[in-house]
Amino acid sequence: KEELKVIVQQCFNESVGYADFLQKIEQEGLSLYEYKGKVKGIIQKRKYRFTTLGIDKEKLQTLENKHLEIQARERVFEAIYDRKQKGLHPTAEASDPTDEIGRREQLLIKEVNRKLKESRDLDRD
Repeated sequence: KEELKVIVQQCFNESVGYADFLQKIEQEGLSLYEYKGKVKGIIQKRKYRFTTLGIDKEKLQTLENKHLEIQARERVFEAIYDRKQKGLHPTAEASDPTDEIGRREQLLIKEVNRKLKESRDLDRD
C-alpha cells in the first residue's frame, strides 16, 4: 500500500490536469476502478480509493483548476502570438480600452514579472 501511495503521489505531482493524472497512473501499469461512472481509485489485488492513497477531493479539484488555468493561459499566449504575427505589437498600455486581448496581455506580462520577482526573492532567502 505504501509503495502504491508513493507512485500515486508522484503521478499527482507530475500532472497538469485530472486526465493527465489518470493517464500517468495507467502508464505506471496500474488499473483504475470506477464507481457510478467516476474513477475512484486503483485496483491492485484489492481496491484503493484515491483518498486512502493521500489524494483527496480537494487536491483533485485543485489539479483540475490548474489544468483550466493552463488552458486559459495557452489561449492568451496564442492570441498574443497571432497579434505579433499580424504586426500588432503590444504597447506599454493597451491603446483601445475595448481591446480585451491587449488588456489580458498586459495582465499576463505583469503576472509573469511578479512571479519572477517572487522567485528571485525566494532564491535569496
